[in-house]
Amino acid sequence: MSRKIRIPAFLAAVVFLTANCSTMNEGVANYLNPDLSVEVRVNDLVGRMTLDEKVTQALHTSAAIERLGVPEYNWWNEA
Repeated sequence: MSRKIRIPAFLAAVVFLTANCSTMNEGVANYLNPDLSVEVRVNDLVGRMTLDEKVTQALHTSAAIERLGVPEYNWWNEA
């Protein structure tokens, strides 16, 4: 049985935005390395976030985390 990994919207956005990174991956944070698995990248990114940053990402209007390159994101919809 395969296990599904649920990825919060903000992490999916970060993975999407960095997937086509054309820079060398040496010396780059794991969450920015498109050659690594999504699970490794997500764990690295979340591990770098403070508790306050994690809390802000749980809101429908997620604040940017500039030091990690995470853009602000509004994932609210009425559908």
